[in-house]
Amino acid sequence: MDIMSIGGVGGKGGIGGDGGSGGPGYRGRDATRYSSGTNGGPGGDGGNGGNGGQGGRGGDGGLINLITSSYDADLLMYLDNYNYKAGVGGIGGRGGSGGSGGPGGPGGSSYSWSESYRNSDGTTSYRSYSNPGGYSGPPGIPGNPGHDGM
Repeated sequence: MDIMSIGGVGGKGGIGGDGGSGGPGYRGRDATRYSSGTNGGPGGDGGNGGNGGQGGRGGDGGLINLITSSYDADLLMYLDNYNYKAGVGGIGGRGGSGGSGGPGGPGGSSYSWSESYRNSDGTTSYRSYSNPGGYSGPPGIPGNPGHDGM
């Protein structure tokens, strides 16, 4: 005859929250007749993921109490093993994912224009000009993932 009392398993830890995405970068200024366009700004960095929660504590092993009358005490010699122990702790929750970096801002637009002038022979000619726009900004850096709970 065996007697056993084992505590319950602890609960699983909560999952960490995901990090937020970074915001977009600012737009570059447009070119004019007198200046080139500017580059867009960098995107915002993504937020870090939240850490996973710790697993719950395992339940305590129960108290084994045998009560018998003196007439039935000889039945105790059939007791081979007794076992009481705490339950296993719960597993930790998974850490949240890091947020993505925001997109870079768009570069400013280019600007083009033309001017007319009169040639020596009286005909009209046109000359075209342009100022370049800017480049798009770089994306933001992704956030780090959260740590898994214990």
